[in-house]
Amino acid sequence: SSVHAFTTGTIGYFFLGFIAVVLVSALVMVAGVSDRLKTVGHFDSPASRETVFLLNNLFLTVFMFTVLTGTLFPLVAELVRGVKVSVGEPFFNKMSLPVIVVLLFLMGVGPALPWKAATSAEVKNKLLPPLAGALVLTLIALAMGIHNVYGVLAFACTGYAIVANLREFYIGAAARRNAHGEGWALALTRLIGANRRRYGGYISHLGVFLVALGIAASSSLRTEREATLEPGQSVTLAGRTARLKSVWGREEPQRSVIGATLEIMNGDKVTGKVEPRMNFYPMSQQPVPTPQVHSYLTGDLYANLQAFQQQGKNATVKLIWEPLVPWIWFGGGVVILGAIVGIWPNRRRSVA
Repeated sequence: SSVHAFTTGTIGYFFLGFIAVVLVSALVMVAGVSDRLKTVGHFDSPASRETVFLLNNLFLTVFMFTVLTGTLFPLVAELVRGVKVSVGEPFFNKMSLPVIVVLLFLMGVGPALPWKAATSAEVKNKLLPPLAGALVLTLIALAMGIHNVYGVLAFACTGYAIVANLREFYIGAAARRNAHGEGWALALTRLIGANRRRYGGYISHLGVFLVALGIAASSSLRTEREATLEPGQSVTLAGRTARLKSVWGREEPQRSVIGATLEIMNGDKVTGKVEPRMNFYPMSQQPVPTPQVHSYLTGDLYANLQAFQQQGKNATVKLIWEPLVPWIWFGGGVVILGAIVGIWPNRRRSVA
């Protein structure tokens, strides 16, 4: 929705112009080197890594045009017809989720298949074992309470892809261990060091899978609850309890602040504290809320101050629980780690 806010005022025209310049410049640069990009290619078999790469690129292109269309359509509609059109989350979910699920599946199939062509025996040996991962994560998704189709499919395809990628580490390390008599840790370390680009890519894949699990769980299992509390009273959401300690106010430069101190409880023990607040600015007619978050390994608990009683007798707070959100950030870190491994230069051997 923040993207579509650019249609308000004249800034939308500059935004559209910037996108057009970037798009045209990219096309011109590609056209300028098109003669060097030409290649004679063919596929020896549909069951090959080349085929999966092609399908992956096609679906990435579809995803790109979906996002581009949803982003530019409101701008173009206002520019051409003077009509404000909103393209919201339902459009992107309907058009993008099937593509994302397929991409997750392909990220598992691609590393498992060999180049050129795979025999029927290789296809069975490579593609059937990861189905166990798909089954396990499907059962986990259902046990967590995920019942929408795309959420379950995302977990299933991610489980398949995780096992397929981890098997590549296992197969390579096992081969090196048998050949050189190395321990598992040393064999795995030297395997990655000798093939940084390949295994750096696999590490980045694992990061993407963590991100996918976080997004699927947080979007499918998001819950919220609103309650009016007096100091000492508590509210529980998804097994997490927040107790109102106090409602307070203070003056800060350029604004007045009203906040609520909430203690996060685990039984009778205080495990954390959040202080959502409202900010009142002299030139603004509406307060600007500042929510706060308390993170667990299993998810994020957001607290937002909705209303308050002037004498501090009570406060209305909204709690929002989104499972596995920290996995999104952790997965992003794993993606970066994989990229670093992939681009890290090899040590040059000294020549005697």
